Amino acid sequence: MRRLLVYYLTLSLILIGCSNEETNLTSFNNSELKSKLEEQSFHPKVPTKLPFKVSDTSFDAGPPDQKSNTYIIDFYGTENEHLGLTVSRGVAVSTNLETTGVEIGDEKGKFAENKNGVKYLSWEDEGIRYQLQYFSKTSDTEVNKGELIETAKLFQ
Repeated sequence: MRRLLVYYLTLSLILIGCSNEETNLTSFNNSELKSKLEEQSFHPKVPTKLPFKVSDTSFDAGPPDQKSNTYIIDFYGTENEHLGLTVSRGVAVSTNLETTGVEIGDEKGKFAENKNGVKYLSWEDEGIRYQLQYFSKTSDTEVNKGELIETAKLFQ
């Protein structure tokens, strides 16, 4: 009886460990980014958590006198991490790479990785296209596919 109990407990722990891909997301104060987006022609969702501690961000919406349909946002971490976010309305965001389908909450997305180690996660939500790009070769921290998906799930 005791062996059977130990067997089931061990099996349960193994299954729990295999079913949860570890993610290490850090809260991100997106209020400054949201403030910049309020001045733009459309208002996409933005991340609330990222797979690293952010030390700096940059935002590019094109020339100030033109309303852009594409925004480029870059997040930089304290350990050389770099996560790019391209957001567009009415413009396709493409990688020209072979992709695999993923689920991001209720949305369908695509994941790809190029030969330089850049990981791409793209999806569409409410007519706005999103693409995360993680530049792993220049980073001191590895970010996995699961962490990118979890980051995308937490956009608001």
